Amino acid sequence: MARRYGPRQVFAPVQDGGPEGQDHVRTPGCLQQSKGKISLTYNDDSLELGAGSGLVGLALSLHLLRPSHIHLTDLPTIVPLLSHNIALNSPATPTTADILEWGGCAPRGFLPDILLAADCVYFEPAFPLLLQTMQELMRPETVCYFCFKKRRSADMRFVKMIRKTFDVKAVQDDPDDKVWGREGVHL
Repeated sequence: MARRYGPRQVFAPVQDGGPEGQDHVRTPGCLQQSKGKISLTYNDDSLELGAGSGLVGLALSLHLLRPSHIHLTDLPTIVPLLSHNIALNSPATPTTADILEWGGCAPRGFLPDILLAADCVYFEPAFPLLLQTMQELMRPETVCYFCFKKRRSADMRFVKMIRKTFDVKAVQDDPDDKVWGREGVHL
């Protein structure tokens, strides 16, 4: 997984919540129908917001049993890195790197079945834009896997914002929840 790419060395660090998010989507049963978890069906689409290096979305793409499509999204400067990492990992699931700026127009007519957001809570002025984008992309059937590492008290303000808008449930049945819980990571 490349974290730097291109002549200007675009850098997308793997943040603390990313590995826990990718570990959770790789957990046996995470994407199967049991204990409130989901099972992907044909034509299910997934979208990762602020994908950075694409770690979480690519981990998902490597563990899907059925054909679907994964869209890894980020700012225009990061998309070449995402494309490079898609090529490096050769996922069997169709995976694309797409530009999506929070607060901008979400793709018309595209509402993913699964929305991934790993370590998107890091810049408080962007919270309203992230929430707006999530609202535009989600429908009642959409499942969002959201993880972040609490670094500041402002991070929990975002959680309060999304609790007012969405039905939020903390992941409590992950086998490693004690480990990432001690590190301040929330799924």
